[in-house]
Amino acid sequence: MVSVRTDCTSVTNSFSLLHEAATQLGAVVTQKFDEAVRAEELASVERFFKIFPLLGMQDEGLIKFSLYLCSKLQETAHQNLLVALETNPSNKRASVIYADTLTLLFEGIARISEIHQPLVETYYGNGRKATYCGII
Repeated sequence: MVSVRTDCTSVTNSFSLLHEAATQLGAVVTQKFDEAVRAEELASVERFFKIFPLLGMQDEGLIKFSLYLCSKLQETAHQNLLVALETNPSNKRASVIYADTLTLLFEGIARISEIHQPLVETYYGNGRKATYCGII
């Protein structure tokens, strides 16, 4: 009977160690993902994004990736708006410059979705999608 109790304790300790290691690995992946975002390294962002579901952190991965994509979309939209605001009223496109700016925004959303949706579906499963600034 003593050996059975020792085996149970050993298994419990092993599970505890594995759980702790998984938690630490999750923290490292989160940190590295955040560093890649700050460094604006798309390849690294995508690499760490692919690891989240392997650690059972699908929701966190999708949220972080969505926020990253939204920040990129926001930067582009802001630049496009600045160009629109600087457009001279005598410009022949002045009357539709804001419509053009909105078109660029929606085209940007579509482009991001088209490029990144296969990545999301491959690593997170069909039916999962990143949310783009609360739009999708």
